[in-house]
Amino acid sequence: MQKIYYFLLITLPITFKISITEGIFVFPQEILMICLFPISIVYLKVKKTSEPFIYLGIGLVFMLISSILSLVYFVDISGTLLVLKYLLYIYSIIIISPYSFNNFVNDFNKIALLSIFISLIILLDNYINFDGDIKSFLNIMLYDVNYIPSGLSNLNYSFSTNSFFRSTGNHGIYGSYLVLVYLVNFYQFKKFRKKINLFILILCLGFIFLLNSRETLMVLIISHFGLLHTLSKVKFSIKKLLIIGFSSFLVLFVIIYFNDNSIGVFGKFKNSFDAITSGKGDGSINARFRTWILSIHYFVKDPLQLIFGTGYNVLNYENALEIANSDYKFKNYATIPENFFFMFLFYGGVFSFLFSIFYWAKIFISFINLSIRKNKSLLPWLIVGLFLANNTGGSMISDLFLAQFALFYYYFKSLKNATKQNTLYNS
Repeated sequence: MQKIYYFLLITLPITFKISITEGIFVFPQEILMICLFPISIVYLKVKKTSEPFIYLGIGLVFMLISSILSLVYFVDISGTLLVLKYLLYIYSIIIISPYSFNNFVNDFNKIALLSIFISLIILLDNYINFDGDIKSFLNIMLYDVNYIPSGLSNLNYSFSTNSFFRSTGNHGIYGSYLVLVYLVNFYQFKKFRKKINLFILILCLGFIFLLNSRETLMVLIISHFGLLHTLSKVKFSIKKLLIIGFSSFLVLFVIIYFNDNSIGVFGKFKNSFDAITSGKGDGSINARFRTWILSIHYFVKDPLQLIFGTGYNVLNYENALEIANSDYKFKNYATIPENFFFMFLFYGGVFSFLFSIFYWAKIFISFINLSIRKNKSLLPWLIVGLFLANNTGGSMISDLFLAQFALFYYYFKSLKNATKQNTLYNS
């Protein structure tokens, strides 16, 4: 049973979704997870390694309760269904905790390579059928969801129209997944010097830079502090870290500023930089900040709402923002939290928020205890990057990345007693 769930989770990056209703998309694997649920309970064995995901699951249970209660005020079950979907993933992640992850890296890379090749084929097909020059094609890749190279992560099939279409908001999720693939293969190449790992490294970097995700670039850059630290035989001083950090951002700034073709994430940064320097400000960044201000102000006006929040109910959440905005009069703001922590606080209340913090804390403690003491691990830096990136997004709670990250987390925990042949992290 554990092997079946393992297969269902690890194959998500090479699977499209099915549109159930407006705003609700499911992987075919999720249908199988639901069917297997009654049988799989017999095989459920909870290991201590699953503790972080148990915390996350408890936070989602509080969110589910809040979402059900919110239906009294506004009937919108899509959010409640999404919370149930997240809980299904948590259950699947917990049930595979006793599984042996000795062959995980090979399985992970096979799926990753296939996912990247699919993305490449789609990209080439889009370019061949595009009516315009390459500069126009690169420009449209910045904002048109149909051209952003995000693999199958946001490709959905609709039975009602018998056609495929793409949903928005997945480029950061797919980008974070690619960073994970990149980092795994960096260490594989460093250890075994296999050309296939170098090939995957190059492909990952190419697609990361083509994506218009600032979140992805943030995770990649911060993770590289860990890579630089790992490669060095000499401990980095604070001065060296500052010099390296400043140099990296200076190079990035020059690339962005002088990039006329607006390539991928560089173009996104350049547009943001131009908007800010012109005094207009970046629209998406401004909208997110306004939403966070309104969210905090809503709780200040009515502290009792902290107990349950609004539930995962879009109509109820929008109503709360409108109440708060009566004091601010913002013309536009985001209608979703756009923040992992605000999501749990606003959709689930203070208890949901606290358990989401416990989740991150446990992940940090586990990775620091098992890795940083060896002075050879990139993972604490990866978690720092993900932590910061999820303050402007929510990739850690997305189906695709949550599953892949959980599998890698279990693998990493299994390295504690692994032999040199099976480990990526050895002194």
